[in-house]
Amino acid sequence: MFKNFFVLNRHVIEANKLLSGFTLVNIFTQEKNKLIFCLRSDSREYFIEVNADSSLPYFIIREKFNRAKKNTLDFFESYIPSKLNSIKIAELDRIIQFNLQDASIYFYIHGKETNVFLIDNEKNFRSFKKVENEPKFVDEIGKLNFTNSFQVQEFRLESEETSSSVISKKYPFLGREIIDEFHRRLITNTEDEKKIVLANILKEIETGKPFVYRDEPTSKFKLSFFITDDLQSKAVNFFGNINEALKFFLVQEHKHKHEKLVGRDMESRFEKKIIQLEKKKDQLQTRINEGRKDQKYQQIANLLMMNIDNIKHGMNKVELENIYESNKIILIDLISKFTPRENVNHYFDKARSERKEFEKMQNLLVYIIKEIKMKKASYKEMKKTSPEENKLHFSKAAPQKKGDKSSSQDEKSRFRQFILYDKYPIFVGKNSKNNDELTTSFAKQNDYWFHARSVSGSHVVLRYNKSQGDIQKIILEKVASVAAFYSKAKTSGLVPVSYTQKKYVIKRKGMEPGKVYLLKEKILVVRPEIPKECKLVTAE
Repeated sequence: MFKNFFVLNRHVIEANKLLSGFTLVNIFTQEKNKLIFCLRSDSREYFIEVNADSSLPYFIIREKFNRAKKNTLDFFESYIPSKLNSIKIAELDRIIQFNLQDASIYFYIHGKETNVFLIDNEKNFRSFKKVENEPKFVDEIGKLNFTNSFQVQEFRLESEETSSSVISKKYPFLGREIIDEFHRRLITNTEDEKKIVLANILKEIETGKPFVYRDEPTSKFKLSFFITDDLQSKAVNFFGNINEALKFFLVQEHKHKHEKLVGRDMESRFEKKIIQLEKKKDQLQTRINEGRKDQKYQQIANLLMMNIDNIKHGMNKVELENIYESNKIILIDLISKFTPRENVNHYFDKARSERKEFEKMQNLLVYIIKEIKMKKASYKEMKKTSPEENKLHFSKAAPQKKGDKSSSQDEKSRFRQFILYDKYPIFVGKNSKNNDELTTSFAKQNDYWFHARSVSGSHVVLRYNKSQGDIQKIILEKVASVAAFYSKAKTSGLVPVSYTQKKYVIKRKGMEPGKVYLLKEKILVVRPEIPKECKLVTAE
């Protein structure tokens, strides 16, 4: 409901009371689709964060915001600084106006066209995201009326006009949540009752306390004003204004997305492991179907012994008459660096070991069949449970062979784990052996890898997901600070930290535990610390 017009209407009223009269001193971006407005008065400073992502459009007011030193871009500079005269919303439309002295900035919430743009008093147009038809927006905005009062409407619904589609078509600004609540409260279906019910709903949005709760069927958090019967016994978080409710909601939204990523990662690991086991099972079954080969190897060894004088050192093949099959010619593979006697012994050894190996293969096949069955059962159970429960029970998914690196006794719990901005998972090795495991077995090819330069310390991995877009420099710097903190240089003022993607990190044969080689690297100089935006997820 955070995108509903009337919720935005109240949000605008509250924001206008707080910020009108402040001076807008800066507008910049350092993250895709987000703009930051910096506003100051003689004694206070506030920041408005505007997200122009069509899937999650919002604006919130923050008391603090740290601008990155690099990779930021200013917008609308020629119109700033300027006094913020007012914040208003278009009548019955989700377009928010930040009125300045010589121009107005508009937060335009219209599906895929969601954007932020500026139109000055001479009707010059500037846009945050690219648009194809500038005159269209200038013309559309020019026809609108803007207000910072709550918009109470007069509704007329005939007795037959009760379906959601009819109401939505007649009053599109109401939104699905209000229409659903309208149907929940409606009893007699008279025209007067409809007016009263809708008026009461809007009054609750205008004056009531917003709250955030978790919707169990979807596991998503929602912002609302309406306490339904099923919410009576559940935990809800009430707030005094829209801004605080929206900030809490967004934090929970980020956590939910992270949980979904964790869930998908778990599913992927299960699926990959099941495929590996199925492939191994097929290979073993094929080999077992061929039968034991100890007799064959014994016969080859005997043939080589009988013809040892015809075999020369350095040969890799030899043709001999096979007395065991009517003197047919048999082609026998040799190991060229072996002497004739060593090749004979090689086949005698294979004959002896074949009996044991065949029995091992049979036992392993039985084990793998059981393992596949257990894995599939655990995978099916995981699909039914919530991400939080999966995190708790993932280590119990199925008993694994000791030393099986791809199995999970919950792989993530082996490392220190942090979450940055409730969005970016960070993993930190605990010792040299654990560093190797983190880097060579756990990290994915496109993950970012960090290590304090020229000193011993933990390997640090930033999990990268393409859906997050490009990783901003400020994110890399904060992860580098974690790597510096978990190193021998943690007491230094500034520490150089190497970073690169995991695909450029290799471990050569014979390297000591924790040692790796970087094919290419970049350097960040940072303070060793755990940033305040970085929360510990696992125990130390």
